[in-house]
Amino acid sequence: MAQVIGHDILKDRHSYPELHQLWANLGESGQAREFKKWLSSPQNNDNIIIIDDLDGLRDDKIILECLPEGDKSIIYSARDPTIATSRLLQCERVTVSPMDSTDIRELLETESRNIGLALSPLELEGVVDIVDGHPLAASRAISFMEQMAFESSGLGPAIPARAFIDIFESSDWESRNEFLKHKIHFGPSIHEIFEVSIQRLDEAKKDPILQLINALGFICGSKPKALDYYDFLSIERPWVKDFQATVPNYELFNTGLKGKSGLFQELVKVSLAFKPFPDRALLRFHPIWLECIRQRCGAEGRLLWLKQIIFICCETKKHTAEKSDIMDIYAENCLNIARDFDIEADLLATSEESRRWIAKKSKQKAR
Repeated sequence: MAQVIGHDILKDRHSYPELHQLWANLGESGQAREFKKWLSSPQNNDNIIIIDDLDGLRDDKIILECLPEGDKSIIYSARDPTIATSRLLQCERVTVSPMDSTDIRELLETESRNIGLALSPLELEGVVDIVDGHPLAASRAISFMEQMAFESSGLGPAIPARAFIDIFESSDWESRNEFLKHKIHFGPSIHEIFEVSIQRLDEAKKDPILQLINALGFICGSKPKALDYYDFLSIERPWVKDFQATVPNYELFNTGLKGKSGLFQELVKVSLAFKPFPDRALLRFHPIWLECIRQRCGAEGRLLWLKQIIFICCETKKHTAEKSDIMDIYAENCLNIARDFDIEADLLATSEESRRWIAKKSKQKAR
């Protein structure tokens, strides 16, 4: 909150023109001291204090310096769910769950009415499916549709909604990227929120975490139904080291899930993953974040990961016969992602087995 309130804390002691520079000169520790002093003032004795994005301060010492002493009613938000049970704080943890479809529907209806955008029941359900309980995506979707209508003045009031849905049902990945980077005047884009999570990853583990994140973007899927990572990553593949030229990220796939729990926990700490079921270890990755991952990889990165995963699927079927059906599902997910990004299926083959498999699936799709 100190970063948001900023120089206003000093306004009772200094003239307004000086505030910005004085505040900047304080540095993080000085800002924390001034913020704590402001919190301890009599005017705040009976107030509920809301501290947003507490773990954004990164440093435990700075966090402790910011928190007021004594009996104060404090609500704080954090990406890291473990901070509530850490040595820093003694507090009750409240998990913010994804909005259900009813809440998202109401949010979309309210915001669309506010800008005079007409959504048919079918269009409304299409947008609900795309944002999948993600409130920021829902809000930005309405604003993006308003922009689409403005830029195409000939469109009728219902057309932007259909056009928005179409970009998520087609290979128009550039428009999807525009949506992720769409900003309003007083708020970040979806892309910026995603990048903040990337920036907050543990620096000591950042390279293997980024490898895992990229792989998850092409292993997990949301069309036609959710596809998690477990059946793919849990398989030990010691033979994959023999294919390092084809699978440059082979170390990620050779030992199954052994040694990866810490990497997954880091994704939870920055809110890129969450547990849909408290009694199960399996994590979920929101479709909007999966789209961000794929966009972030760039054209070369997308092709590299798709080729690796399809190759591994085909080779796993040779080495582990009982996993044949599930490997087909993961490989088909890669074909779906390739179509979403206008990548020719022929470019994904790196072995004779993968070439035959892709040709067979492409023929089936063409029927």
